Amino acid sequence: MTRTRHGWSSWRPGRPSSGSARCPTPAARRAAALLTAGRRRPLAGGLTAREAEVLRLVAEGGTNREIAQVLVISEHTVARHLNNIFAKLDVTSRTAATAYAYAHGIAGAPA
Repeated sequence: MTRTRHGWSSWRPGRPSSGSARCPTPAARRAAALLTAGRRRPLAGGLTAREAEVLRLVAEGGTNREIAQVLVISEHTVARHLNNIFAKLDVTSRTAATAYAYAHGIAGAPA
């Protein structure tokens, strides 16, 4: 801890402060959201960007374990994303979700 004009601070040399680029303030996050809000195009089926990314990897033949490693998330999180994808697209299998991904341009054309 260091002493400042207004009291004590937990900032230490080599540690980012709360206003640094690595930890934007709530106001900075709101401003960034407002600036990019009109630029996002809606994804097919109401999927989030992350769900679309998971679906693309499923369409490429990835297992839950492989997808988790690529996206640096847990296998449980991949399974949760897949449950959400299946519900949003009203499908019951990876095969049906893959067909949807190709039909709606989420995954590239098969080789």
